[in-house]
Amino acid sequence: MENKDDSTLDVIKSKIIELQLKADEITSKVRSDRIEDIKTQISRYAIARSELFDDQSERKARRNGPTQKVQRKYKDASTGKTWNGVGRPPEWIRGREYSSFLVA
Repeated sequence: MENKDDSTLDVIKSKIIELQLKADEITSKVRSDRIEDIKTQISRYAIARSELFDDQSERKARRNGPTQKVQRKYKDASTGKTWNGVGRPPEWIRGREYSSFLVA
C-alpha cells in the first residue's frame, strides 16, 4: 500500500524533472542567441580567430622559448653511445668517473 508521503515524493520528483527540462530548454535558447550575437560582432569588427584564440603550439613555444638541440657531453668511445648529461645517467656511464667520457 502506498502512503501519502510516497505519492508526494513522486509528484515532487516529477516536477523536478519537468523543471530541469524547461531550464535546459531555456539555457539552450539563451546560449544559441549569445552565439549568434558573438558571430555578428566578430563579423562586424572583422575579428580574426587568431585574435581570440592562441594556437596551442604558439603558446607552448612562447612559454618554453625556442627549442634547442642539446649538445652531447659524454661519449663511450668503445660503443659510440652518447649522453647529454640531462636526466638519468645511462647504464654505460653509471658508477664511473664522468670526466673520462667528456666530449672534447
